[in-house]
Amino acid sequence: TLAVAYVLWGRPQRGLPHARAAKDIADTLQDLQLRIITSGPLAHLLWLAGSFQEALDIAQAGIALVQGHGLDQEQMGFVIHPHAQCLAIAGASQGFLGDFAQGLTALRQAAELTQRHGNRMPQAVVHWGISLVFDLYGHQSAALQEAEQALKIMEEVSPTTGVLLVGGLHEYLAASAAPSQVDITQEKRRRAWEERRPFHELAGTWLATLQAQSGRAEEAWRLAQTAVEAAEHSGSSWFCYAA
Repeated sequence: TLAVAYVLWGRPQRGLPHARAAKDIADTLQDLQLRIITSGPLAHLLWLAGSFQEALDIAQAGIALVQGHGLDQEQMGFVIHPHAQCLAIAGASQGFLGDFAQGLTALRQAAELTQRHGNRMPQAVVHWGISLVFDLYGHQSAALQEAEQALKIMEEVSPTTGVLLVGGLHEYLAASAAPSQVDITQEKRRRAWEERRPFHELAGTWLATLQAQSGRAEEAWRLAQTAVEAAEHSGSSWFCYAA
C-alpha cells in the first residue's frame, strides 16, 4: 500500500524500500499472486527513479509469472491491474532504453488489457506513457493524440490530480504544435507546478521549455533552475535528466 502511494505521489526513492520489502516477502512466501501483485509497484517505482533496465527486468519477471502459470479466472481477477502495470512499465522502459517498437507493443497490450477490463484510470496512465514514448522519438502528432485520449479518460475518473498529470503533457504537446497558443494553454501545467502536485517536476520542465520557445529567456531560465532543484529533491534521475 505504501509503495502504491509513492507511485501516485511520484516519489520513487521513498517508495522503493517498501516495494522491495513487499517483493522480498512475497518471494519468500512463494505466493504466486503476491509475487505478481508486488512486481508492478516495484517496477513502476524503478522506472520513475530512472532505473529503466532494472524496471524492465522486474516487469518482465512479473509478466512471466502471469503467462507461465495457469491462473484460473478468479486468480486473474486479482492480478489484472499488476499485469497491465508490468506490461506498461516494460514497454515504457524499453522505449526509454531505445527499443521503440518493442516498447510500443507492450504499452499497446497494456492499453488493450485495461480497456477490456474497464480499468479506466490505469488505462489513462498507459495512454500517458504511450504519449511520452512517442514524444521521446519525435512523433509529436501521435503523442498529442495519445495525450488527448489520456485526458479524455482522466476527466471522467480523476478530475483533479489525474487531469493535472495528463493535462500538463497534453498542453505541452499542443503548445509545441502551435507556439502562438502558448500563453493560453498553460493552466494545468502551471497549476500542477505551483501547487506542487504529483509529477510537478515535469510540469515545471515543460513550462520552462515553452517559455524558452516563446522567447522569454529570463523566465525560462528561472523556471528551469527551480525545476532542476525540484527534480533533484524527488530522487528521480529521469526527472533530473528531463529538467
